[in-house]
Amino acid sequence: MIRLATKKDLINIMNIINDVKKEMKKENNPQWHDGYPLPCDFQKDIDENSLYVIEEYNKIVGLICIQIDLEDQYHQVKNETVAPALILHRLAISPKYQKRGYAQRLFQFAEETAIKNNIFLLKADTEKSNKKMNQLFQKLNFHQIGTLTWSDNDGIYNYYEKKLGSENHEV
Repeated sequence: MIRLATKKDLINIMNIINDVKKEMKKENNPQWHDGYPLPCDFQKDIDENSLYVIEEYNKIVGLICIQIDLEDQYHQVKNETVAPALILHRLAISPKYQKRGYAQRLFQFAEETAIKNNIFLLKADTEKSNKKMNQLFQKLNFHQIGTLTWSDNDGIYNYYEKKLGSENHEV
């Protein structure tokens, strides 16, 4: 089941995040750095009704933040599509539950959410060294449009887009 996260979920969310951070560190993936993401990041997402959790047997196994496109940072990408979009951030699946399709289900939910809201474009980014996310974006037919940098991180990020229902809608 996928549902909006609540304040009561914050401890479980941070446990997943901390486990994922350990995994990222082992893989030399610098994407989540200097404590980021912090509980306050997720509290803000919860307050904005943009954080979703996926549960299995009443246990949170993963999460994703789905927001309306307000990312000025993406405008630095030369070929960025300028159209209404949803941005996908902070996807995390507990290492105990990875490779079971939960990330794909969250992405499918994001697509359905976009289409229900007459939005036909998803945007996302991930650090170049984040092999798992880069592979997932490619598997799910996201197209790498370019790269970008964030002012608060030294990494270089692959920027992705996925057009939805493009045969019926001009994006």
